[in-house]
Amino acid sequence: MDAVYKPIILDLNDESDALQYQEYCKNERVVVLDTIYVQLKELVKLRNPKITLTEPVYDQLIAGLLNGVPIERYGKWIFYPWLNKLIHTVHEDEFVEIRTVRNKYKITKEEQDVLAGKVIGIVGLSVGHAIALTAASERICRKLKIADFDTLELTNLNRIKTGIENLGLKKTIIAAREIAEIDPFIEVECFHDGIHDGNIDDFLLGNSRLDVLIEECDDFFVKFKIRYQCKAYGIPVVMDTSDRGLLDVERFDLEPERKVFHGLSTVSDLNKLRNLSMEQKIPYLYEILNEKTMSDRFRASLIEIDETITGWPQLSSAVTYGSGMTVDIVRKILLGQFTNSGRYSVDLDKIFVNAELESPGDQPSETLPLSAEAAVDHWIPQLVGQPLEIDLETVKKIVSSAILAPSGGNNQPWKWVFSGGSLFVFLDKTRCSPYTDYNYWGSTLSLGCAVENAVLAADHHGYAVKVQEQALGDHDFGIELKLTEKASSGNAAILPDLYDYIQFRQCNRKNAEYRPLNPEHKAVLLEALRSVPGADAVFIEDRGTIERLKELVAESDILRFLNKNLFREMMHEIRWTKEEAVKMPYGVELDSFEISAKEKVGFKIAGSWDVASIVKKIGGRSLGDISRKQIAQSSAMVLITMPKISSGDFFNGGRALERFWLTATKNRIAVHPMVPLCYFFMRLRNETDDCFDRKELLTLNKLRGLWNDIFPAPRGDAEVFMLRLFYADPVQDMSQRIPVEQVLTFK
Repeated sequence: MDAVYKPIILDLNDESDALQYQEYCKNERVVVLDTIYVQLKELVKLRNPKITLTEPVYDQLIAGLLNGVPIERYGKWIFYPWLNKLIHTVHEDEFVEIRTVRNKYKITKEEQDVLAGKVIGIVGLSVGHAIALTAASERICRKLKIADFDTLELTNLNRIKTGIENLGLKKTIIAAREIAEIDPFIEVECFHDGIHDGNIDDFLLGNSRLDVLIEECDDFFVKFKIRYQCKAYGIPVVMDTSDRGLLDVERFDLEPERKVFHGLSTVSDLNKLRNLSMEQKIPYLYEILNEKTMSDRFRASLIEIDETITGWPQLSSAVTYGSGMTVDIVRKILLGQFTNSGRYSVDLDKIFVNAELESPGDQPSETLPLSAEAAVDHWIPQLVGQPLEIDLETVKKIVSSAILAPSGGNNQPWKWVFSGGSLFVFLDKTRCSPYTDYNYWGSTLSLGCAVENAVLAADHHGYAVKVQEQALGDHDFGIELKLTEKASSGNAAILPDLYDYIQFRQCNRKNAEYRPLNPEHKAVLLEALRSVPGADAVFIEDRGTIERLKELVAESDILRFLNKNLFREMMHEIRWTKEEAVKMPYGVELDSFEISAKEKVGFKIAGSWDVASIVKKIGGRSLGDISRKQIAQSSAMVLITMPKISSGDFFNGGRALERFWLTATKNRIAVHPMVPLCYFFMRLRNETDDCFDRKELLTLNKLRGLWNDIFPAPRGDAEVFMLRLFYADPVQDMSQRIPVEQVLTFK
């Protein structure tokens, strides 16, 4: 009985049907419903709209319709095996006439007659269930072909309007039965196994060719394959996304050269789309829809797939109004009233807007920190020395090496000036991220890295360098590099052989198989680091401890995504395409993250605070997965420390870091900075900090306690940098750099 979905239509004027009818009537479990007289009253009323009908007139007109046929033999008797109900109806043509009278004149009789010959196919019966019933109710076709391999589950009932008695039944059976209960004369052909290679042509062409396909399936192989077949056969395709009222129309019947999904997809091998997991589907979904067409809540939900939810969400309200739009546009396609391809959105969130929710205070501040030029004008007139005869092209080469240094988010927070035989470098706060980079100490550390490169480059070009720090006020920091001939009293580079590796130093975020750290490599790294007085490091190589540490770093990633201040700074750093990275040669190109296609999509999906704020409410645990995976494969996690928390120590810590990093490059060891948590902890010392809310501060204090168990360093030490070490091939593309001409001034 579970496979039965077709009603049995009986005509009592047929002897065998009459006998079957009698058997049903004898069965005590069969419910007999006979409302034929009421239906006939409706029929004569709609045919005589100008007449006020009384009961005698009704009787007279109905008697004329019956024409001597006993009323119990008039019309048809419909038996529904799954309901055990026997229901009396008028003849099919009369049934259709009564059923569609309220369509007039939004649909004319001539249009209804055209629609009566049409065949519609629907693949996917979650959203497709509502569309099928709406199409049947409006009666815009004579036949429906429906396909789905799945059975009804309780989770489907948030959007499929059916009863719990149908749990476990095929979705095709349920839809076909409900269509039959609305209209037993609409033909329904079911493909209970869904669409696959063996039946796709039969679905599109067999028995009766489709006039339009409505595609609502989750299988991406089928989603693409059936479009290519429709393109070949000239069958139009319509898809409702159930998000932001988005409807997709592809008129392959009128535009045989049109690319599937409007050319948005880069898929060339359909076999790669077979048997994808939900996680694997996300990049393809993002490609054919993209963030501009997705609602914020839908995008936020994609991030939670396989974390707190198992599939993308669909709401009954969206499915319901989406099914109405779909049937409306399909009807117009069938009648030749709509000939366009494209995407169309009826976004209720944009139509029904609560103006009170818009807050001017929610906009980011446009106030920028003091620029480096002010520091240049303040300091240089006081410090210029005797001119040194040095070729200006050599100065450019020195600075070109210096600016290959690492910086937070590749922000390159420096301004260089050459005057009177000295190079001056200043912290350019306009390039800094003050929430992420607490007290600008991270940028000060970057200055130290750049100065170390400059010293190495100067040594290579035949000059010694005397480095002098200069405090310029509240966290305004500058360095003078006084160039002298090597024979004079200037300081030579401590590790001059590292110069050759400046151009190859890179941030490597690859995932690689775990290999233990070579003890000899550890020794040379420590030696390079400790060549700067006060610099030291804690190496974490124990796998259990690394497992604990990866959770702390993951928590910091989640915090960075879900804190508005940190989020905006992070998004400001990201360059989404190669073209954008070249145009704005600062920040970090997304492709350099060396992450999966799904993870890249996650970044893009979460690329607005509207989405991130929703994720913050519903979860966000998956936002730490990238770091979890990367740290788990590390050879070692390293925390670099300096004796004091001061600008000078962070600057010297940068010089130590660069020696460490260049030594790692020399020994083919990959380095990946993972530093934000260090700077977040710094904020715990500031009782008036405005970055974190109370709940976030509680989280940070908890993380700090767990951190202290891993890194039992003296409390006065400055935790200037954390990184992971591992063995992997170099990345192909180096980070972009602002041209030297834009950061170097001659005075």
